[in-house]
Amino acid sequence: MADLCKRVHSMLGQNNNLKNNDMVKHFIQEGFKRRTIYGIMKRYEIGLPVEDLPRSGRPTSFKGKSLRCLQNAAANRIGVSQRKLGKTFGVAESTIHYSLNKIGLKYYKRQKDSKYIKSTRTSTQKVSKNEREVNPPNVPNARPIEDFWPILAGRVYEGG
Repeated sequence: MADLCKRVHSMLGQNNNLKNNDMVKHFIQEGFKRRTIYGIMKRYEIGLPVEDLPRSGRPTSFKGKSLRCLQNAAANRIGVSQRKLGKTFGVAESTIHYSLNKIGLKYYKRQKDSKYIKSTRTSTQKVSKNEREVNPPNVPNARPIEDFWPILAGRVYEGG
């Protein structure tokens, strides 16, 4: 990109008789976008330098030692947040995501604990439960449907 900026700036400085439209057509034929060329020309008119100024923000790449530390921090650990790893290493979450894919580590999102895990079960066992009363099967009128079936069978087979 810096080479393109230098080329556009040199063409603008050398050829004052060259129209902007002709210069844009030349660079479009080389495969550059129209908007990119016009943006560079606008920077030239304003008087901004060819090179980009240093930008603030988090770095977008890791060095070798940091990459190994990331691998150790994220290996075989479900629930390690990419956001927390990004803050730890001083890079963006997208850099963490890209680096984990580059290493070949699978990242699993943090999962909520199941209600059937051991620690939950022990806490629920402490609560006293009332035993259910025994319901004998032959209690009269306990199941009214059992009275209905003989009546229905009698009406169906009434005529023989």
